[in-house]
Amino acid sequence: MDESGRVELSIDRGVAVARLNRPDVRNAIDDRTRSELQEILDRVANEAEIKALVLTGNGPAFCAGGDISAMQERLRASPGQLGGSGWLR
Repeated sequence: MDESGRVELSIDRGVAVARLNRPDVRNAIDDRTRSELQEILDRVANEAEIKALVLTGNGPAFCAGGDISAMQERLRASPGQLGGSGWLR
């Protein structure tokens, strides 16, 4: 898996474009992608010059939803262990 940003951001004339960048898994959302997307949403919300946000995805799919492999990994955690997303198992 490429370790570049999982969400790309570009801004042009007041329009921000956030592009999910995990086309190999149909842009499924894992903890890292969720975290990067939250950072972008916070930035967009706090920059007055940004008037609109377009959310899209690289590749043939916008977003497959949650990344099942990341969910399975979280389920293998020991009971009482806190996952990266803040979920307690």
